[in-house]
Amino acid sequence: MDSAVVLGSWAVLPPPLVAAGYRVVAFDAPAHGAAAGRRSSLPEMLEVTQDIAARLGPLAGVVAHSNGAAAVIAALAGGMQADRVALLAPMPDLESFILRLAATLGFSAKVAKRAQKRVEARYGVPFSALKAQNLTGSLSQPVLILQDSKDRTVPLAEVEELARNWPTADLQISTGLGHNRLLRDAASIDRVVAHMGDPTQR
Repeated sequence: MDSAVVLGSWAVLPPPLVAAGYRVVAFDAPAHGAAAGRRSSLPEMLEVTQDIAARLGPLAGVVAHSNGAAAVIAALAGGMQADRVALLAPMPDLESFILRLAATLGFSAKVAKRAQKRVEARYGVPFSALKAQNLTGSLSQPVLILQDSKDRTVPLAEVEELARNWPTADLQISTGLGHNRLLRDAASIDRVVAHMGDPTQR
């Protein structure tokens, strides 16, 4: 049976994928959901994603949300094998997100840059190396990207840029679901399952 990895313990997504014929492996990123830890980072998410993919072998598909989607893109660029990919509200540019978050919390761009440098020094990975828009040019698997126009966490323009730089991307835009309700929206889940397709037909 083909394996589909779901980055995040979404109660509504595994059952329809199992019904479609997939063996589903769902996991929480560090400090997310039931996973241990009080903080997490994109480099840590990337490491965990790569480790699980290596244990399972070539994957029939991968589904991820937000920072998890960014980790999946970096893992694919690093050689992770997956036939199909579905990304919900992906976060393509961590540096841009840090700047927005700092502004929301009332901190200056200078403070945001210091925080960025601390994270980069801790993990030995510059944010520029994880910018999704720079990693997708050589990826060939079909990818579905679901993004909401009212997402206040990730600007639509960033996701549109990501899709333009990903030759096999199919960007579908909703309105009114925001950043997280995509995960519970029946129509969005149906799109993901349809995109993954029938594993017996490959």
